[in-house]
Amino acid sequence: MPALQSHCTKLTEKGRLANGRKFLTSVSQLCNSLNLWSSGASVNLSAAEKDREVQRLDRKFTDLDRKLDRV
Repeated sequence: MPALQSHCTKLTEKGRLANGRKFLTSVSQLCNSLNLWSSGASVNLSAAEKDREVQRLDRKFTDLDRKLDRV
C-alpha cells in the first residue's frame, strides 16, 4: 500500500507544482499592481500612519507566508 500511495502522490506532483507557480505568479502580479497604484496615488498620510500601514502589511505578508508553508 505505501508504494501505491507514493505512486498516486507522484502522479499529481506536476499539476500541484504548476498550480502553486500559477498562484505565486498571481500574487506577485497583484503585489506589483498594488505597488504601482500606491506609488501613483495621492495619499496624504502622516509618517506615523505610513509606518502603521507598513507594519500592517508586514504582518499580513508574514501570515500569508505561514499559511503557504502549511500548504
